[in-house]
Amino acid sequence: VPTLMCINVAGSTCVMKRFILFVGYLAALTAALRRERRHVPHTVTLALRRQSLLRTPPGQFAALQLLRGVGSVALQEQRHTYFGPLQIGGQELTVVFDTGSANLVVPSADCESFGCKGRAAHHGFNANASTTGSFVSDDGKQTDNVNARHFSVTYASGKASGITFQDRICVDSQHAGSGVCAAGAKFLLAEWESDDFADFAFDGILGLAPDGRLSAGQGFSLLDELVRQGQLSQRMFA
Repeated sequence: VPTLMCINVAGSTCVMKRFILFVGYLAALTAALRRERRHVPHTVTLALRRQSLLRTPPGQFAALQLLRGVGSVALQEQRHTYFGPLQIGGQELTVVFDTGSANLVVPSADCESFGCKGRAAHHGFNANASTTGSFVSDDGKQTDNVNARHFSVTYASGKASGITFQDRICVDSQHAGSGVCAAGAKFLLAEWESDDFADFAFDGILGLAPDGRLSAGQGFSLLDELVRQGQLSQRMFA
């Protein structure tokens, strides 16, 4: 804060000038904080859908013994997954939000395996239709699909393999105008998926873990990229 020079006439003139200057700085700080709040949302809320992953009716797998009286409470296995929309290069796909992985995996529109084509509602990402994305080589540079980095991701049930692609990825909120986007975020564009994927109602898998041992490298964790690019204030989800 610069030093204010003033002539003190019975104290009133100097005090008034200092007060006006203080009010001006306070107004500027308030305006800056409001702009920051608009730019970095505190919360992005998504409307999710649920799918049961059980092929057969749930069965009893444990019994909880009551503390009082005689009897027990049968516990049933309820395996569900929750998924929602994701915008990739202007194309909307649905992804499951997975806390046990760090990569985004989506099927290519050209994927011909049963895991891709066997879904009731198959949607794949069309790399040729994107004007903001590109294939990525082993050394992280833009390239074509022939020289793109190949790798695979294995889950507890299922496996996908393909090539590296980067694009603008947006997590759209259910509140208009409060979504967030990361430019140049990397993901696996799956050219092959195991048969397990045919049972899923969603298109891809979005890993929520940070870059590290679970990710395919820096830039593959979408949450990390959103924070790094200033779109989210903290790396937190609930």
